[in-house]
Amino acid sequence: MLGAFAGDVIGSAYEHDGPKSKRFEMFHPFARPTDDSVMTVAVSQALLTGEGYASAMRRVGNEYPTAGYGSGFYRWLRDPSRGPYQSWSNGSAMRSSPVGWRFDTEAEVLAQAEAAAVVTHDHPEGIRGAQAVALAVFLARTGHTKAEIARRVSAITGYNLTRKLTSIRETYSFQIRCETSVPEALIAFLESRNFNDAVRGAVSLGGDADTQACIAGAVAEAFYGGVPDEPARFVLSRMHPWLLELSLPFLEAYGLPTSASQLRARWTTVTAALQDRLSFSVRRIPNLSDALNLSFAGPTLSRGEENITAALGAVIGGGWTRLHFDLSRVAILTASDRQVLEFVYKSCRVRSGFLAVTGTTEAGPGWEVYADAEAANAALRQCREMS
Repeated sequence: MLGAFAGDVIGSAYEHDGPKSKRFEMFHPFARPTDDSVMTVAVSQALLTGEGYASAMRRVGNEYPTAGYGSGFYRWLRDPSRGPYQSWSNGSAMRSSPVGWRFDTEAEVLAQAEAAAVVTHDHPEGIRGAQAVALAVFLARTGHTKAEIARRVSAITGYNLTRKLTSIRETYSFQIRCETSVPEALIAFLESRNFNDAVRGAVSLGGDADTQACIAGAVAEAFYGGVPDEPARFVLSRMHPWLLELSLPFLEAYGLPTSASQLRARWTTVTAALQDRLSFSVRRIPNLSDALNLSFAGPTLSRGEENITAALGAVIGGGWTRLHFDLSRVAILTASDRQVLEFVYKSCRVRSGFLAVTGTTEAGPGWEVYADAEAANAALRQCREMS
């Protein structure tokens, strides 16, 4: 699964504008995870917990509404009443690699790849693309040669995997149909010398670079036994904390030990950084809690604070405070541990924000997120006037 993340992030900087060469900046400053990574995590969640595929995709996907979904999928994501919409796009293929790790027979892999596809991509091509990727990952991780992988995937899907990247690249353009993008991504893997070369080959086609590199990277990780440390560190540094948190149990249960270890190391760094930010990167504005006639008990903020929830509660006790987290939405929360943890992990996205204590409930203090200090102060003034 880490290989899928790596391909997605590295390829994201070149979507629609591929280099048509393997010589490009692999660690681009604009690289980021896209819908490919988000939906890969969603499928792994369904496989890990038994949650339905559609439910997991909506639960995880709606936390990242700007990840870059196609228009049809976005409408499906936002409307729980929508069913599958006969899509033949490579969205089904990009998310299917966890299936190849979770199951131990070809029959199970093909059946579950179809099940993960048909909630949205119930067109035969959408199903075939998902099966091709999941099967390739399964065969790669179970010790099959590249020739065996190519023969078996071709036999199941009808894909022509005998072409060469050099001939494809000359005339290739942006393609999202499974039948014109998934085989090309698999060929990038089949021609590769190592993991990095597989990702470079997929990006070099100049097409749907993040998705095709996601597919090539997923199979390459399984075949070559992991993701090299340098791309792994770069990619994981770009992943949102909540995606890391969700991914780790699946990787530890079903993935390569090296990939799980790399992700756990990053997760440990992230949680330490969150604690340090709460301890040192917070500008407290005193006395506003007194003006609201509210008082909150909390520990003194200190370096190495282990309880993130308690630390955040102590900060909030100062009235309102600026946190150097990125916030993507306005949220009203109460102070139960799980809600606070979800807020911290899920909200590190688009912009800095201000927390304003706006009242109390039986569960504890309530607060709201505002984009600027003026709006936060206005809310506090309104609370004082109402109290």
